[in-house]
Amino acid sequence: MQLMKNRLPTKAKIFSIVFFFLAIFVSMLSFAFVSFKLSEGAFLISLGFVGPLSFYKDVLLVAGFVLFPISLILFVLAVGIAGGKDWSRLMAIAIGIMSFVFFFYETFFIAPFGIFYENLAALVLSLIIARYFVFDKKFTKFFHN
Repeated sequence: MQLMKNRLPTKAKIFSIVFFFLAIFVSMLSFAFVSFKLSEGAFLISLGFVGPLSFYKDVLLVAGFVLFPISLILFVLAVGIAGGKDWSRLMAIAIGIMSFVFFFYETFFIAPFGIFYENLAALVLSLIIARYFVFDKKFTKFFHN
């Protein structure tokens, strides 16, 4: 039996699993937002709540519909990383950069006293993604074969 020349590195397995679980979490969040709007949101509006509460229900509905395609992208990304596809490495770099910019802005300008540590953890995670997908030569070599 011939050994596989390009075995999946441990770091790629870890990132693939992380993106897979992130895709599951985002899709569950999407379904939760949409179902919350469709069930309780409609009930509250039928009772006459048309103020700011109904506005937030609409925001949750839009967020639910936006998050579902993002979860599909994350799932495809997880499969691409597991397969060693170069496009998945480039996509992970782009997502890492976008999340770094978003969480940097949110951490230091929007919510410095609110959810500071959660945003800081996401900021550090996006730096870890960039470190491996851009600067680790042995890791990036796997995607170029």
